[in-house]
Amino acid sequence: MRWSHTPQMVTAVLLGILVCTPAHATTIHIPADAATITEGLAVSMTGDTLLVAPGIYLEHDLVISAGICLRGATGDPLDVVIDAQQQGRVITCSDLDELVRIEALTLTGGLSTMETTGSQMAGGLFIKTALAEVRNCRIVDNEAEMEGGGIACDMGAEVVITGCLVAGNRSVDGAGIACRASSPLLENCVIAGNDGLVWGGALFCRTGANPRVVGCTLVGNEAHFGAGIWAVDCPDIVVENSIIAFGLDGEGIFTYDNPSAPSEIRLICSNVFGNEGGGYGGTSQDQTGIDGNIAVHPYFCDWENSDFTLAADSPCLPANNDCNTLMGALGQGCDPVSGVDDTADNGLPPVTRLVQNKPNPFNPRTVITFELARNEVVTLFIYDARGRRVRDLIAGEFLSAGVHHITWDGRDGNGRELASGVYLYRLISDDEIETRKMTLAK
Repeated sequence: MRWSHTPQMVTAVLLGILVCTPAHATTIHIPADAATITEGLAVSMTGDTLLVAPGIYLEHDLVISAGICLRGATGDPLDVVIDAQQQGRVITCSDLDELVRIEALTLTGGLSTMETTGSQMAGGLFIKTALAEVRNCRIVDNEAEMEGGGIACDMGAEVVITGCLVAGNRSVDGAGIACRASSPLLENCVIAGNDGLVWGGALFCRTGANPRVVGCTLVGNEAHFGAGIWAVDCPDIVVENSIIAFGLDGEGIFTYDNPSAPSEIRLICSNVFGNEGGGYGGTSQDQTGIDGNIAVHPYFCDWENSDFTLAADSPCLPANNDCNTLMGALGQGCDPVSGVDDTADNGLPPVTRLVQNKPNPFNPRTVITFELARNEVVTLFIYDARGRRVRDLIAGEFLSAGVHHITWDGRDGNGRELASGVYLYRLISDDEIETRKMTLAK
């Protein structure tokens, strides 16, 4: 999917303050002074700025040296697109002791595999043992074989990522951003629609990575564990004034603890809502009601069409929450939506559907998740492999639109433990009948 970068995604401050270098440094204009970005980087020196004119640049495996600023000339990342066309990674910053700046660019089409780059990390942007600022950029539709489809921060990288869109990227782990032994600051970013196969749809953290996430919107990302954030061996992750919503398959927050290295993600004034696997998983603790954290519908104006601004009645606006702060990267963008007709496009699930239970196989309990596109009467039954109904979890109840989670303990309607085997669960709503399989393994 191609994601649009709306004007609201970059504040006026970021558009206005994009000065990279001191007055004495050289500015290399692309393509006036050097025909390509590759040629400009080859002749640049510490302190130089590469100012890139509007256009689409079909280049890959760009390597930025210490102290360089690579900047789109207009300040609008839609105007300057670097498309790697799946020939390799878009940009690498490695082993640098002076600050690198990357501003107002779109990085897309990156592919990092052992064949294309000799690495399995970072399709769009790789920052390793380097100082870097990434501002007002779009990192979209990139892919990595293992970690960091969009961005990977590795081995002590000191990174600030501000006002960026990270969307539509793919990898096994950390489809949006992967962090290993580094602690980037992510502020006012939208991380959306990234597709991770296993761990960390939006953000993946391991080996002492302790990012700080401030004023960000993580929405519609997918991973089996931690659709929003997944972490192991990371004791001090902070998420502040942010939204983690509508993750697919996995939880909003997932931590895994090694006995000698516990992980902790502390949330402050943040909203975790509507993630298929629940708000919190693994060893993470539910922080709803603590430090101003909430778990309520954020009411995006039109999140299905990539508009993540907030409706006037959103609880994430300062006037509507106890923290008196903006949660997420974007402010108000439309009138109230919570009172409109159930069938309107108001950020609720677009269709009623039944989601695969988790964990599966399971013992002794599992969570069944389903989404309702509107308020309706719902039935949820459990059947054994012979088609006999063994448990009524929901029997004709009227439920509100949104995401619902039901726990089944592997017992029948009389409280008896059921034998190992395959079971079916069936959701019946006003206009939908859907059945899935699950396995009870003892």
